[in-house]
Parts: sequence; C-alpha cells; structure tokens
Amino acid sequence: MYLKLSSLTKLLTAIVVGFGLFTVSTSAAISISPYNSNNLNPKEKNWFLFEAKPGQTLEDSFAITNSENSPATLKISTKDFDITTEGGYTIVADEVENKETGNWFKLDISRAVVGANSQTRIPFSLTVPAATKDGEYSAGLATTEISQTQEAVSIALRKGIRSYIAVGSDFNLSAEVVDLNIVDPSDENFENILKTKAYAGRDNLLIGVKIKNTGNIFGVVNAKYSLKYDDGSVFEGTFGVDIAPGAGSRDYYVVTNKPYKTGKTEAIFDYQLSPQNIDSAKVKLSNSKGVLSDNLNLTQSQLDHFSKSKQSFYSSSSIEESKTKENKNPTLLQNLIYIVLPIIVFVGVVGGVIIAEREVWLENNKKVKTKK
Repeated sequence: MYLKLSSLTKLLTAIVVGFGLFTVSTSAAISISPYNSNNLNPKEKNWFLFEAKPGQTLEDSFAITNSENSPATLKISTKDFDITTEGGYTIVADEVENKETGNWFKLDISRAVVGANSQTRIPFSLTVPAATKDGEYSAGLATTEISQTQEAVSIALRKGIRSYIAVGSDFNLSAEVVDLNIVDPSDENFENILKTKAYAGRDNLLIGVKIKNTGNIFGVVNAKYSLKYDDGSVFEGTFGVDIAPGAGSRDYYVVTNKPYKTGKTEAIFDYQLSPQNIDSAKVKLSNSKGVLSDNLNLTQSQLDHFSKSKQSFYSSSSIEESKTKENKNPTLLQNLIYIVLPIIVFVGVVGGVIIAEREVWLENNKKVKTKK
C-alpha cells in the first residue's frame, strides 16, 4: 500500500511540475483612478489635476481596482509624460528612466497585491522643484501586472492615469495652425502617410494641417471643416486634438470618410483654441481662432492612377500583414519545445520514481530472504 500511495503522489507531482512550467497566467481586469475624485469635474474622475507652487509638496492617493476572481500582483511606477507620433498623450515605457516630471512623484511602495474583486488605495506625494517655471506639466502613474510565481511581466497591458500639474499663475495659451492642405492622392508621399499615420485601409480624402502649441499649458484645438465638391455637394465634419506645450510642430490629418472626386474640391477649416484643464479666466489667450482653406483639382486620369496605386498599396499591405501574422505564429522548434519538454520532464520524474521504488522493493526482498 505504501508503494502505491508513494508512487501515485510522486506521479501527480511530476505531472503538476511538468505541465505547470508552461502554464500561462491570465491577466486580471485592472483599473486605476483617483481615490479622492471631484464629482463636480468629470475629468478628475479619470485624471489628476493639481495646482501647486514651486517647491510645494502635495499628497494624494489613487485606487487600483481588480474586478477578477483572482488576486493580482502589480508593479507600480511613476513615469514621464510623452507624445506619440500622432500627437497623442502617452507615458514612457517601463524600462525608460525618468528625466523630468516622473521624478516629481514618490511612492511608498513599488508593488502591490490587489485581492480578488477588491480595491487597494495607493498613497503618493508630489514635490514641484523650487526652480520650476510657471506653466502646466504632466506625468503618469502606471501599473503593470506581474507573475506572482516567476516575477516576470505577464501579457497584461499596462494601465496608466494622467496627472496634470498647474504650477504658479502665469498661464498663456497660443497656437500656430498652418499649412492646411488636401492631401494629393497622386503625390508619391501619399502612401507614406498611409503607412506612417496608420491610415491603411482607408481610401478616403485626407486633410493635413500643422499645429504647434506655443503657450505653456495644455490646450485643445476644435475645428469645423467643410468639403465643397465641383458637383455642388457639400460635406461638413468636426475635428479635435489635444496639444501639449513644448511638443513642437506636429502634422495632423483629418480623416473625412469621403471620397476623392474629379474636378475642384475645396476644404475650409474653422478652428478655435481653448485650455484643456485650466479655467479660461486664468489664461492669457492669443491666436486662439482662425480659418484656413485649400483646394485640389483632380483629373480623371489622376483619379484612375490613384485607384491603381491604391490597389497596389493595399495588396502589398495585405502581404506584409500576412507575413506579420506568420511571424507571430510559433515556429516548429517552439512547438516541439512546448510539446516535448513537458513529456521529458514527466518521463524523467516518473522514471526516477520507478527506479527509487524498485530499489526499495529489492532491499525489502533481500531482508525477507535473509530472515528465511
């Protein structure tokens, strides 16, 4: 009986060990938000909006909510604000060292375990350097789920929360909005725009515009635009984008979801600038509104050429996408490792159990013969 129970126990252990090595942990549904949100300001439900003076220290907390039925272990960090190639808001990667506002924040802990279907409060402090100039700054608070057993980053996506810090009281906002142009589909640069700006798969008319925030706070450019075709048809739409101070001039594209047509097409772009977070009454506004226009004439041959190049572009894009998908598929060697290695572990452990038990059986058998 001892032999059977012992072998069975070791056998089960071998199975757990062998196949447990290849278990992929599932990511918990994690959300992060300000702990003491201001219900009067909708933005403060999702963002931190601080007001501070140079040299001042503030204290606050954020909440991490785990909506899954299993606990989650999280790495917690503060990160510098950054801007995507599209001009959007982001924070630097975990492996990138902070150089600016990410260092203004201090956390008491660098990781936390959030229980199943529960919430954890994480306190932090924010200290604005004494030499900081008036203006609005930003940083991010981030959580990344990590494996509880292997201390390795899991498949879970990083979650972050924006933090805006209005320092001092001298706030100004202005913008340069220039170079409106209906992107010519026959231009050789058109395909590059599709590739680099993630517009692949959209064959509609694009309107380009350059925008630069020349103030010291975050702003929002909202615009109403219209397209007037040669056939008399008119289309109207809206466009909006957040612009960060010190980000330089950025190229933005309005995706109209309308086709290119032969003849003359006129675009009118009526924009207005406003503060993103700070009360307008506290901000000095300049160059805050304007109207830009552009027109494009296309012949039928140009449009035909565009249609052919468009088909060629999408065909090549499909090929590249197919190659990418193939590259993402596991290789034969990877499949063999995933399949064969657990079997080797299993067989090795079970073999060890059998040999050990055989030795015990032989030893006991010798003792029985000796007594006889």
